[in-house]
Amino acid sequence: MTTMNEVVFSALLLVALALFFLGFVWWKSKARGLSAAQKQEIWNHWHRALAIEDLHRRVMEGDKVLDHAMQLSGFQGSMADKLRKAGPRFSNVQALWDAHKLRNSIAHEVSFPLSQKEASRAMTAFEKGLRDLC
Repeated sequence: MTTMNEVVFSALLLVALALFFLGFVWWKSKARGLSAAQKQEIWNHWHRALAIEDLHRRVMEGDKVLDHAMQLSGFQGSMADKLRKAGPRFSNVQALWDAHKLRNSIAHEVSFPLSQKEASRAMTAFEKGLRDLC
């Protein structure tokens, strides 16, 4: 009878450890919520970015604002790392990837041609991403 009690105890202990481990992993991966002051700071930066006349700079700033919001939300690493980690939080992560790739092209290609339509699409994606976070 003692062996049966030991088996049951061992099984319960393993289940408890597994639940603890899963809970810890979930807790560690969960992003922090933003405070009202942080949200206000993000939206202030966003509105300043929208006011930039130069389309190249506007897209660069939009990407920076989203990156900053993701950092404040607890995501770490490069923007690509943050997008991979936070992907499920966004309603259209592919649009954010496209906008970030556009930003990279602006940053790394000499005289990158940028249309109003492309810039507008990127800024819309960044704003939607901010709304998903905030």
